[in-house]
Amino acid sequence: MLTKENLQGVWVSVTMPWDKHGYLDEAIFRENVAKLIEAGVHGLYTTGSTGEFHALDFDEFERMVDIFAEETVGKVLTQVGCSWMNTRDSIRMARYAAARGIDGVQVAVPFWIELNDDEVLKYFVDLSRACPDVGIMHYNIRRAKRFLNGKDYQRICAEVPNLIGTKFCSSEFAAWMELQVNGPELNHFVGEGDLVMGMMFGAKGMYCSHALMNPEFILNWYAMCERREWEEAIEIQWRISRWLVKDVYPLVAAGHLDPTLDKAFQEMVGWLKGSRVTRAPYIPLTDGEMAQLTEGSRKHYPEMFEYQG
Repeated sequence: MLTKENLQGVWVSVTMPWDKHGYLDEAIFRENVAKLIEAGVHGLYTTGSTGEFHALDFDEFERMVDIFAEETVGKVLTQVGCSWMNTRDSIRMARYAAARGIDGVQVAVPFWIELNDDEVLKYFVDLSRACPDVGIMHYNIRRAKRFLNGKDYQRICAEVPNLIGTKFCSSEFAAWMELQVNGPELNHFVGEGDLVMGMMFGAKGMYCSHALMNPEFILNWYAMCERREWEEAIEIQWRISRWLVKDVYPLVAAGHLDPTLDKAFQEMVGWLKGSRVTRAPYIPLTDGEMAQLTEGSRKHYPEMFEYQG
């Protein structure tokens, strides 16, 4: 079970490799999981945004969890995304994952219609009572319409003992500090764009798609932050931020988001298998966009091309 004591470090989301018929390529998925475990990442996560949970039906979700569990249980800590549009199906997914030995589940609150405070609380209470023996992470993202703050978590944690952490999907420093000041003791995670800020002020780790390119470099950077070697860590943060601004944010502005970009990063470097194809209606990067991304990445973030696996 995932707990506050073992939830830390660099967690990597495993992408969904689709075959030419649009179904999960199980062999490639297994191989990529094995390679990431061998690379030494602290945890693996799938069926979040990068894992295209929105594109899976329940049969595919269950098959993916079966494969994921077969390749990971007893080898590395794991989380499975169980976000859905209603509590019943989130519980169904979480129970299935827990029964197969997955250590924790990560959920965004149902987001088609914005939840009020009481509905947010009831969602977590119902999930916790149905799945008391699995650690719960909250995927705190503005895309879910409700972005929770420290006071929200105080109310939730009073009734949800197995809520152990959050994935804080924002670069807003004021919101981060409010969480640290007003929130209960939870293990908060940030993204690679905010690692130094986060680790300076309470983060326990990061969810990192860049480890799909060079896990060794990312693990070393995280270790610098753990040792509070801020001068070198800040220099790396600056170069990553410059790469994001120069080469990635223009793609975001063009409408490309999590799985589209993460699969492009993975294909660009190539030590993990799988193409940049995403499930319709989402459109992968064009060849021209890939060429521009690769050229800019080699210029601004050359370390990503150094890992051979």
